[in-house]
Amino acid sequence: MNFASLVVLTAARRITALIRSDQSDIFGICDRRSMRVVDSSAKLPQHGIGFTACLSSSSGVNIGYLQTIEFDNVITNDGNGFDSRHGVFRAPVSGLYHFSMTISSTKSHPMVIHMVKDGNELIHSYLGDSDYLSSTQDVNVRLNAGQDVWCRNSQNYNALINAANYSCFSGHLISV
Repeated sequence: MNFASLVVLTAARRITALIRSDQSDIFGICDRRSMRVVDSSAKLPQHGIGFTACLSSSSGVNIGYLQTIEFDNVITNDGNGFDSRHGVFRAPVSGLYHFSMTISSTKSHPMVIHMVKDGNELIHSYLGDSDYLSSTQDVNVRLNAGQDVWCRNSQNYNALINAANYSCFSGHLISV
């Protein structure tokens, strides 16, 4: 065995040992096709990135103008990107994300709810005057690590949102 072959074999053994010991994050997040490092400071959580949170109150939740909806019943929060105290998802890594919001109104209470990225409106749900309407909106959006997404009331009056897990916010990482 020549010297070059020995160097390659030694490097391969070290890489294999690192991967087996779950320290593979030292290589950063790589594009699978080119193996180009996309974000060397990011560590993709072992179980991926995704969350689902709902409003849990047994009665309606009153949300003021431009107030963030604080989805308090966290069902899933892999990657710990969702903060239920503030109702905000913060991207742990850069990538393409899918988000969904389902909003349910109470009896005869119209509202407009927006999903926003760093304060800029992405999508909205309008629920009219009829009894107990529901609306679901989805969006795919590219986020940089540290950017925020949340849902808020965009009417200039209070919105009474149906809770009891009828109104939910969820998202997950599609690709880096």
